[in-house]
Amino acid sequence: MGFMRTVPSSLSELQKYMQKIHENRSHVKTVQVNLSTGHLEVDLDWMANSAGNPDVFLPIKRGKAEPAKILVERMMRQSAAGYEPSPADVKELFDLIDPAGQ
Repeated sequence: MGFMRTVPSSLSELQKYMQKIHENRSHVKTVQVNLSTGHLEVDLDWMANSAGNPDVFLPIKRGKAEPAKILVERMMRQSAAGYEPSPADVKELFDLIDPAGQ
């Protein structure tokens, strides 16, 4: 199954989603920006998918994939070290998402 398109409707919705990713890291296979598609892809494990949580992608604004990739990689390293996503990082990510993007 492929990735399902999703776009957070607000900054607080993205904050909750990133917090959920952090808290459930054991069920997250990858969170990465695909430079060829311009998507932030969240790939979950089989158990998370079976529980009704689909793999998703968030479209990134044209020309902003590289900054998004750097930001997401930093956020995931911090998460692996036990640090929750900061409000400033989530705001920066939210500003890179393209609500009309496919």
